[in-house]
Amino acid sequence: STVQNVESIDVLGSLESNKVYRITADAAQIVGLPAVDSNIQNQILIYLNATAAIEIVWGENVVFVNDEIPTIGIGHYRIIFEFNPILAKWVVGVIQDGAVN
Repeated sequence: STVQNVESIDVLGSLESNKVYRITADAAQIVGLPAVDSNIQNQILIYLNATAAIEIVWGENVVFVNDEIPTIGIGHYRIIFEFNPILAKWVVGVIQDGAVN
């Protein structure tokens, strides 16, 4: 997939399934996850460069890997959303890839 540069998740209003995004953020972000067809695989990948500790408002239709809501400090992250059709929810995983250069 082509990586789409965006200024903010908030600007999008709603992320699109099966897309890859890149964002630099220093303020709170609100995630808008789409409704999906549960008969096909649905994923969203965000490459995040957090230049400050930020809060992410994840929404209500999510569960987290290891049942822990991730904290986002300064650094580089991959945020992975995968729709689980059995749970009918988005499963969210956050991987910190390193400190900001």
